[in-house]
Amino acid sequence: SFKEMVSACLVKDPRKRPSSEKLLKHHFFKHGRSNEYLAKTILDGLAPLGDRFRTLK
Repeated sequence: SFKEMVSACLVKDPRKRPSSEKLLKHHFFKHGRSNEYLAKTILDGLAPLGDRFRTLK
């Protein structure tokens, strides 16, 4: 699960943390959505750029 993966990454002792290669084999990454799906989902949820810019002013 995601929580297990994050917990493994937060282990203080670097010798006990999983390598990046091992993490990429984790279920969370192996069965994740495609980059295209994630980008579309994130971008579709954003307000138009002009609206976001006005909010910053």
